[in-house]
Amino acid sequence: MRTSEADKEKRPTFGTWGVDLSLGDPSVAPGEDFFRYVNGTWMDEYELPADKAAFGAFHALSDEAD
Repeated sequence: MRTSEADKEKRPTFGTWGVDLSLGDPSVAPGEDFFRYVNGTWMDEYELPADKAAFGAFHALSDEAD
């Protein structure tokens, strides 16, 4: 999965450490469901590719190498 320069410019970063808070769900209290608080928007928007049982950074790296 390649990231274009335009996509990189759209994603917010805070400081040099690169924390991206845009994928969290601020409507959830962190003490109630921390996983949803941090990943809520991503969970709602991400769709697993139909030909994959799992997908992550190492899967993307393997696909690029192939």
